[in-house]
Amino acid sequence: MQRLNEFINLAKEQVSQGVNERRTSIMERIVEETEDFNKPAEFENLTITVTEDKEKAKRVLEKFEKHPTVPIYFDSEHSYIRLKNDTKVAAIQLYDSCTRHVLVWRLHNADHEYLKGVREQLELLSKARMFATFGKEEFLENAIKYVTKDLQVNQKSLEALLLKKEIVITKWETFSDWTRPVLRPSQERYAVYDVIRLFDLDQ
Repeated sequence: MQRLNEFINLAKEQVSQGVNERRTSIMERIVEETEDFNKPAEFENLTITVTEDKEKAKRVLEKFEKHPTVPIYFDSEHSYIRLKNDTKVAAIQLYDSCTRHVLVWRLHNADHEYLKGVREQLELLSKARMFATFGKEEFLENAIKYVTKDLQVNQKSLEALLLKKEIVITKWETFSDWTRPVLRPSQERYAVYDVIRLFDLDQ
């Protein structure tokens, strides 16, 4: 606990001094030192797929299409720099609460042609399912022509809105490198939490 407090105090000091370039490494060190690798209890009944394989992702999305009565909850994670496909989208997350399946589709290595295929899959899914997001999701909006449901209210943060439901979340992984060859367990959990918390907010 003393070690954690030292890191937190250092992070606050660096941010207050405007030294933004050190913020990422500091926050990642905090996570790595305090990370619990056990699967959260609320994940026990979830199926979680983390992949950059287009065919594997497509098979997951095909399962989503069989349940048209509720929205697909959508979020994305971004890199600090523009990727070779001219976007900063390093991953997209989709959650189907009917099948309790979360897809974390990694796009950090995607080229233009690959992204075109991803957008085509999202557009196909959107013909059968509404998407729910929190705020503007430019990648999704550029891919589909159909209705999305925005869960953000009066520009309030996700943390603030969930707190009204007595759900507390942290955003440490906002500072993560989402282009890592292999995501840390904490990053995978964060990506999953992002979309299942949208479901919680929508209830």
